[in-house]
Amino acid sequence: MWAGCSAGQHFSRLHSIANNVRFLVLKESRLPNLASRTLSLSLRRLETDRLQAHDYPVYLAESFVDPSKFTGTCYQAANCGSSRG
Repeated sequence: MWAGCSAGQHFSRLHSIANNVRFLVLKESRLPNLASRTLSLSLRRLETDRLQAHDYPVYLAESFVDPSKFTGTCYQAANCGSSRG
C-alpha cells in the first residue's frame, strides 16, 4: 500500500503524480522566506498548469529530502505537508 493505493492503482495513476526532483536556493540568493514562498506559489499553480498542458489533474506532488543533509524546513513552512514513515 502506497499513499492509500494498492500497487495496481498506484501504477495506473503515475501520470497524476508530480515529482520535484531537486529544489535548491543558492547561498547568494537567500532572502527571508524565499524557499517556502517559491514552493507555495509553485504548488498553487501546479494543478492548473498540468490540466492545461496534459488535460489531467495532479493528485499528489512528491519531493524527497535527504535527512542526512537537510531537514525539509522550507517544505514545512510552505505547508507542503510531511509524510515520514
